Amino acid sequence: MKTEKRHGFPWRRAVGMVLVVMVFGLAAAVGAQGDGNGQDLYVVHAVTEVDERIFVNVGTTLEQVIQTHLPASATVTLSDNAVETPAVDWESADFDSSTPGDYTFTGFFAVGDAEGTTSQAVTVRNHITLSDPITEPTTLSGAYIYRVTRPLNVDAALVIEPGAIFQFEYQTGLRVRNSGSIAAVGTPRNPILFTGTERDRGWWDGIQVHTMSSNNRMAHVTIEYGGARAFESTLDPANLVVGGRVTDGRLILQDSLLRYSGGWGLKLRQDSRMPEAGQNQFTGNALGPAKVHINALHYVDGRSYYTGNDHDYVLAFNNRNPAIDSRDQRTWQALDVPYRIDYLNRIENSFITIEPGAEFEFTRDAGFVFDGDAVIRTGTDIRPNGNGRRDPSAPTLFTGVEKIPGFWAGIQMRNTPTASERDSILRDTIIEYGGSTAFESNVQLANLVVGGRIAAGQVTLQHSILRQSGEYGMYVRHTGHLKDSYNNTFTENAEGPVRLTPANLHELDRSSSHAGNLHGNDFVIVHSSGNQGRIDSSDARYWQALDVPYRMTGDVAQVLRSHVTIEPGAEFRFDNNTGLRFIDDSRLTAIGSRAEPIVFTGMQDLPGFWYGIQIGTLEANVMEHVIVEYGGAGSIESNVLEPANLSVGRRTTDARLDVRNSTFGYSRGYGIAKTRPTVFLNDDVETANSFFDNQEGSFIEP
Repeated sequence: MKTEKRHGFPWRRAVGMVLVVMVFGLAAAVGAQGDGNGQDLYVVHAVTEVDERIFVNVGTTLEQVIQTHLPASATVTLSDNAVETPAVDWESADFDSSTPGDYTFTGFFAVGDAEGTTSQAVTVRNHITLSDPITEPTTLSGAYIYRVTRPLNVDAALVIEPGAIFQFEYQTGLRVRNSGSIAAVGTPRNPILFTGTERDRGWWDGIQVHTMSSNNRMAHVTIEYGGARAFESTLDPANLVVGGRVTDGRLILQDSLLRYSGGWGLKLRQDSRMPEAGQNQFTGNALGPAKVHINALHYVDGRSYYTGNDHDYVLAFNNRNPAIDSRDQRTWQALDVPYRIDYLNRIENSFITIEPGAEFEFTRDAGFVFDGDAVIRTGTDIRPNGNGRRDPSAPTLFTGVEKIPGFWAGIQMRNTPTASERDSILRDTIIEYGGSTAFESNVQLANLVVGGRIAAGQVTLQHSILRQSGEYGMYVRHTGHLKDSYNNTFTENAEGPVRLTPANLHELDRSSSHAGNLHGNDFVIVHSSGNQGRIDSSDARYWQALDVPYRMTGDVAQVLRSHVTIEPGAEFRFDNNTGLRFIDDSRLTAIGSRAEPIVFTGMQDLPGFWYGIQIGTLEANVMEHVIVEYGGAGSIESNVLEPANLSVGRRTTDARLDVRNSTFGYSRGYGIAKTRPTVFLNDDVETANSFFDNQEGSFIEP
């Protein structure tokens, strides 16, 4: 759309209807203006950029109409597809500036020897000056132009009829307050206009509605050239402000146009409401289409248009935490522009559904924390008992304003669902460029953090991509819980795809991809630290083979009471002085295959790089087609056991293990150490397995 300058400010005009006319080429033009086939050129159509309606006050002269309101040129397409912009000369045979009514202006233009005309309707109206507050119920007719000369306070019911025109002088505005209300309902053919006496962005202040009256409604309304000043401190300049510094507002806004503001098109305060909003257009605004408190974000509708502004995003602001604390269900709709999220927003107890295709871009260190009984759901089939089909062509996107790894904080799930209907589900979702700052002390940086320092957390992650984090794609605390997660991609993250504790290891799946991360960090980090390195559960757990190894870090990991089955092909690499113990009624089933052995090795190929594995229970433990190597760093228990890749039994406790077709090598101690005479180990342990390059020997028994 063409941009003009008037009074020093850029402004845009909507494209009006065009009258296509017959144009006659002169006979003398055949040679000069021919289209190559010996035919005269003619005008196919002509476009003039004018307002959809032109209204002027009684007393406006013909010259003022032409100079101020009518375009100086037209865009003309000729029969040879050439496009020209000739000057237009306007005339009106019947214009009478002293008599209200509708008049026609005719514009004449010429392109070489081709000539044409276009027309524009101009309406003359009487005007009424408004300068006093409205303190009694008032109806304003649609037959007038109202000139507002002072800030106008509405403290009673105001009804504005279709067709009314309001022209506001410099830094004036309209405020609906106290017991006031506004009902400005136009029609498609007869809308209501609020504009400035000059067509400059930020010429007048705009409209503020900060009453909760159910009568507040605007439909088929245009508000333009406002946003000069904020109505109150802590507010922002905008064409339309709903809510006040300490008061709330309620407004239905439908089928309306908010354009050319010096600030925002719309400002919606934190506890204010805009129910049933829809099919509005926000364009040409200096700061952007809308600034909305995150507590009111569900009032932003996906049927409206938000493009064509100097900054095309809806800014979701916040100045408090929790940002949302509500038991209701809310939907954040997909827009034609992103939401821009400012602040680290904590959401408690509310049920947030996000439509497929919605995009959220976060400012530096901003993010979301879902706390208490809060729920987030993304993807097509996202509502409870939903029957929708997954649509991978419309992912939900969470990204940074700047595409830099570690630009924004990420999303933390610190929620504790009270029922399965309140499980959080992220499906068909992209989370990228997070991991800028820790949500809490002792919590790692990641695009997605599940669990808090103390609080629990839960999420189901499916068909999603977590990439380009400043540290990890996902971090799962020992307090967190992944439920039914599968088919995700973790890639291009600085420190690795996933970091978690042994207690969450069984929640990962082999259908996901964990490769392609930065600096060679293609490992799932399994970190043990004190109680966070323990599995203490009576359930059965399955450790799947991933497309990358598990990297065991921190302290020695311990499994208590749980039955762990390890899938063929799984690989575990241990950092220096780490290890793995099965104690206190736990059970290990590690059955690989010749083609896909289960591997336990060191991060470096150095004998004694890690402690090794200890089997310390009398359960039916089984190891077959397993490789254990580079262990034997020292005694895995109390410094009284012989160092070995595999220790069977504890210092004072017997154990049971059947181990066959397995390989034990490069230990700084023994390949296998039997700790007590009464340990149950298959008799053919030395012949049923392979041993090589163990510094102290293949096998030792007391």
